[in-house]
Formats: sequence, C-alpha cells, structure tokens
Amino acid sequence: MNALTNLHPAALVCAMTAFALPAELLAERDHIEIQGRLLLDGEALTDAVLIVEVNDLECVPFDLYPDGRFELSLPLNAKASIRFEKPGYLSKDVVVDTRNALRTKEAVRKNKLVRFDVQLQPELRNERMYAGPVGSITFVKGTGLMKVRHDRTLVDVPQADPARTGRKEE
Repeated sequence: MNALTNLHPAALVCAMTAFALPAELLAERDHIEIQGRLLLDGEALTDAVLIVEVNDLECVPFDLYPDGRFELSLPLNAKASIRFEKPGYLSKDVVVDTRNALRTKEAVRKNKLVRFDVQLQPELRNERMYAGPVGSITFVKGTGLMKVRHDRTLVDVPQADPARTGRKEE
C-alpha cells in the first residue's frame, strides 16, 4: 500500500506543501508591503504629501500618519514611483520595481516587508531640485534579493521662459 494513503489528512497536506514547487508556494503572495517614515527637522507634517504612481497609470492607496509613518502595498511585477512633498522642502522620489521580489523562499522571507525612511531637506527659494529619484529599490532576477541604490545629485530648477509665459522681462 502507498505510504501517503495511510497518512492523516493534515499530515498529507503538510507533506504535499513541503515538496511543492516554489512557484506554487509563492503564488499566495501578490504584493509587497512597504513601511517607513517621512522625517523633518522639528516641523509639523500637516501639509506633507505622499503620492504613489504604479506603472505610470494608477494610484495605490496609502496612509501618511500625523507622525510621518506610511504604509502601502505594491503589486508584484510593477514599477512604482513614491513621491514625498512638503512646501519649503525638496521633493524626493523613490522608485520601487517589484519584479523578481518573491522568486525564492529566501526572497519571500526577506522581502515580504520593505522598510525605509525619507528625510526631506529645506529649500526655501525653490532654486534646486534632485536630478531624478533619490533612491531605487529593485530585486535581483535570480535570487529575488533586494538591491538599493541612492543618488542625491542636485540640479538648478529650470527657469520659465518669459516668451512662453507671456510675461515681459524687466
């Protein structure tokens, strides 16, 4: 008689799960949880804004708590841009590409919750801005492990062309 037919139903389920293909195990998760905090030096966060775009089309629900904490859920196989804004501060963008995030059991364990904080810098005259996203989070194709890159390059804000705005130069 087959040894598996003599097992208790719960034991049979456990045995089947233990030998299941990684793709079958990973199919249960279809998103990545992102948590963090928006930080300012002693300023209130009442007018701070968190804007999330997924695949350049859709907005994802998020929470920005009064203390700056945020929580959001990003779908797998998507590219999201998370923008942090507050008047009088340089806006920051963080790009998260969730492709490959849950490819292996180790990646599922390590990537099911991604945490990071964002510190905004004062910019009262609106003369500078970041050249692009200040952070990029991707996941390595083979292992699914997280890879983080930073770029805090600042550039001058382009001046409006008076001819296009209809205003005369003084």
